[in-house]
Amino acid sequence: MDLFSTFGIEVEEVKTVMATQKAKANKKKEVTPSTKAQKDTHILEGINNETIVRFSSMNHLITDYFTEDEIKEGILAPGEAADDETKNMNKTVKITKEHLRAKMERDYPELVKDLTHMAFVKEKNMIVVMNAAGKKGASLSSEEHVHSKGPVFWKDGLLFYSNTQKHLRVPESLLHRFIAIARGFALEHKVEVHGDIYYNPAKKEFFLHIPPQTAGSIFVEPDLEAMDINEMLMISEMQKVMEIHSHHIMRPTPSNTDDASERSNIYYAIIGNIDRFCPEIFVRSYNTEQNVHIELHPFLVFEPEVSFPSQHPQVWVVSGGYEL
Repeated sequence: MDLFSTFGIEVEEVKTVMATQKAKANKKKEVTPSTKAQKDTHILEGINNETIVRFSSMNHLITDYFTEDEIKEGILAPGEAADDETKNMNKTVKITKEHLRAKMERDYPELVKDLTHMAFVKEKNMIVVMNAAGKKGASLSSEEHVHSKGPVFWKDGLLFYSNTQKHLRVPESLLHRFIAIARGFALEHKVEVHGDIYYNPAKKEFFLHIPPQTAGSIFVEPDLEAMDINEMLMISEMQKVMEIHSHHIMRPTPSNTDDASERSNIYYAIIGNIDRFCPEIFVRSYNTEQNVHIELHPFLVFEPEVSFPSQHPQVWVVSGGYEL
């Protein structure tokens, strides 16, 4: 059955930019990969010894990554020898976002190159660091790893809470909410859509965020450059645990574009065949040490809603069965 012809929807590719007024203003702006790479290496002007680096609900001082002399005078240019007697200012370069990202990646493997976004908030003397989603695309053809920085950590591709070692699963309600959003875009525009799921350690709850993005029939590309700074500050209080996007009426098979962009130590989910009453769900994570994707059963990632028998005394249970 052709769901879209049933509803009288014409076949055309539609670009949609969501979430903020700034994103809408950038709707006609073409951003090439080379432009993004150039932005990622911008100099961090205005930083000082008191600058805070905010990532994944945690604060770090800029001096955790650079010395006071490096912050003031710059860092040694690549290929130059570190000789204090002969060093001169022409051999140093100012600290850039890429310099900071490379330092932070040692503690946070998810901050991979070209998939990390930073913004310096001068009023707060704070650098907000975000794990950015890369371009996603649909395909037209049908060892233990532990990361323990922050309030949650990953082990064997699964998410745990650091203090209790408890396995954390994303509430099923957020999955249903995203499916509803994805269905809306599939029906009205016939395009994919992207969402990010964060964990707020202070409130111990998950949050679904739909970032600014450009959506097409076989691709979707988030644009954190278009995000409002207040929105970024809100997100910085949380830790990203999942990127989720739709393949609308196609199967949730990861494309080459997905494989190239899904390289951080978080969950990745794809919702496919959105025209069915029960869409298909594909989930995996990425092991940053072994550089491999790990396919996961959705039950390991999403917390199913359960109504226990004790809440329904009108049902008489006469025999037991198998365990879930």
